Amino acid sequence: MWVDGAVAVEGNRIVAVGSRDEVLAAYMGRRLGGPHCTIMAGMIDCHTHAAQALVRSLIAHEPPMIYRLYLPAEDAMSLDDVSLSAQLLMAQLIRSGVTCFAETTATPAHEETIAQAVEAAGFRAVLARGAGDQASHHAGAYSQITDQSWVKPRPGAAEIDLAHTADFLDRYDPAGAGLIKGSVLASHITGYSDTYFRLAAELAAERGATLQMHVARDREEVEFCLSVYGCRPVEHLADIGVLSPRALAIHAILLTAREIELLASTGTAVAHSPVECQNILNGVPPVRSLRDRGIAVGLGCDNAINDMWEVMRTAWTLHSGLRGIPDYDAEHLPAEDIFAMATLDAARAVGWSDAIGSLEVGKRADLVVVDRSGPHLCVTQHPVVDLVRYGTRADVRDVMIDGRLVLADRQLATIDLESITARAREAAPRVAAAVVPRRYRPLSPSVQIR
Repeated sequence: MWVDGAVAVEGNRIVAVGSRDEVLAAYMGRRLGGPHCTIMAGMIDCHTHAAQALVRSLIAHEPPMIYRLYLPAEDAMSLDDVSLSAQLLMAQLIRSGVTCFAETTATPAHEETIAQAVEAAGFRAVLARGAGDQASHHAGAYSQITDQSWVKPRPGAAEIDLAHTADFLDRYDPAGAGLIKGSVLASHITGYSDTYFRLAAELAAERGATLQMHVARDREEVEFCLSVYGCRPVEHLADIGVLSPRALAIHAILLTAREIELLASTGTAVAHSPVECQNILNGVPPVRSLRDRGIAVGLGCDNAINDMWEVMRTAWTLHSGLRGIPDYDAEHLPAEDIFAMATLDAARAVGWSDAIGSLEVGKRADLVVVDRSGPHLCVTQHPVVDLVRYGTRADVRDVMIDGRLVLADRQLATIDLESITARAREAAPRVAAAVVPRRYRPLSPSVQIR
C-alpha cells in the first residue's frame, strides 16, 4: 500500500505501481485522482442474479421467497425486461466501484440477453449457465408421517444440457481472454442430479472453468439431503467428487466442522452474501473459521443491495455482532479481511485472481478512484478501516474496467442512466403484478405499485 502512490495504465493493463513522483515522471497522459483520492482495485461481486433487479423490495419480510416470488417474477419478464434489469444492476454496481460480478442465471432463456447487456456496458463478468435435470420433492416437517422426500432424474437431460454449456464456453472463454468468462452451473442439489454434478465437474476441469453451485443455504436443503442421501449437502458433494479448487460454494451457510474441513481440503471457495443472510434468516456462515482454514471467501451482493460498500459494512456489523461481541473480540473479522473479500479473495473465489483483484503490474486495468475530500473520509489514519467502515458509493468518482472508463466524474459512460431508470419505472409494476398476489403478507393498502 502506497500512502502517496500512483498507478499507470497502458491499453487494458497496469504497467506501473509505485510512488507518485516516480510514476508521474515516467508516464504521461490523462490523469485521474489527485491529492485527496485513493486508487484501489475494482471490487468484485461474487454472486448475483442480474434478472432480479426489478423486484427486490417485494421479497422483503417474505421467507422463503426464491420459488414463490423471484422465479415467478423472472417468468413474467420479457427479454427486454431482462436486459433492462441487467443494465440497472450494472449501473448500481459501477457507481459503487464494482468492476466484475459472478452471475448465476436462474432462467436459461435469459443467459444470452444478460451476456449481451454485459458486453454492451463494457462490464466484466463470470457468467454461469445450466439447467436442472431432475424433479424433486421435499417432505416438510409436518408431512413426514405420511410423506417422504424423493428425486426423479430425467434420463439423458444432463448430457443434453451440458452440451449447451460446452457451446456457451466456446463463446465465452473460461480462460478470461475477454471481459466475460463462461462458467459451469450446477445450481442446487434438489434440481440437479448426481450425474449432472459429476459431468459438470468434468466439463469444468476439461475446459478450465469454474463450477458454481448454491449449497447449504437453508434448513430445507439440509433436511432434503439427509432424507434422500443420508448426509448433509457439503458431505454429499464431497461423496460424489465435485468439490475442488474450481468449485464455488455459494452461501455455504449451514456448515458443520466436518463440512468446513471438506471445503478446505478440496480447495473449494465460498461466496458469502451477508445482506442476503438477513433476507433469508437461515443463519450466518462462520467466515472467520473458513478463512482460518485457508478457504477463499468472496463477498456477494446477491442483488439484495447492489452496493459493495454496504455489503462490506454489513459483514463487519453482522459478524462482529454475532461473534465478536460475545467473545469481546474486536478483531473477529478485521477491516483488512473484509476488504480482501471484496477484492483479491473475491478474485480467487471466481477464478480470476491472475488478472484482477489487486493493483499489480501486468494485471487488467480494473481501477476505482475514491474521492476522500468529504468530511467522513478527509482524515486518513487507517486507509482500509476508513474505506470499509465509512466509505460510501457516493465517494466513487471514476471507475475503469479493462482500461476503459465506465464512470467518469460520477457519470456513467456506457449505460444511459436516464433511459434505463425511465424504462424501469414502467416495467417494475408489470413484473410486480406476478409477485404481489403470491406474498404471504399483502402489501398495505397505502402502498401502490405504479
